[in-house]
Amino acid sequence: MYSLGPWRIERSEWLPEWEATHEDYDASWEGEEDGYVSNGLHTSATTIPDLLFEIEEVERCKDMPLTPHSLLTEIA
Repeated sequence: MYSLGPWRIERSEWLPEWEATHEDYDASWEGEEDGYVSNGLHTSATTIPDLLFEIEEVERCKDMPLTPHSLLTEIA
């Protein structure tokens, strides 16, 4: 598992990819028709470099400050 500022990065339990979840991620059940709806602060990719790109894309779409890649650290 890794951290990148406010993002937690880990391997998917079910798919061969990496997932990133922001500390402000939220989802709620909106009923049978819509199911779970999230605020979009979650992304995934098959490699860490691709995931870093996807994190930047989420931050740009949400007008958030960009998290420097130099903050990527491995955590136990």
